[in-house]
Amino acid sequence: TVEDLINQVAYDNYLKDYNKKITIKKFKFKIIKNVFTGNTLKNKILKVFDRLGYEQDVAAQKFYEMLSDQYEKNQ
Repeated sequence: TVEDLINQVAYDNYLKDYNKKITIKKFKFKIIKNVFTGNTLKNKILKVFDRLGYEQDVAAQKFYEMLSDQYEKNQ
């Protein structure tokens, strides 16, 4: 009957909207979770730069010590 068709179309549209809402809620939850756990791209990039800066400081310190030892041996 026409009523059954109308009810079926309404039900199908409801399911489509429901699935969209659930997908959007999951996506929003994932974004919020990543922000609070520090997994954002910005935080990852900052961690990489911090690590590179630390490694450069360690390398510079070792290089300075090596040059200081060489200078002391020459004098």
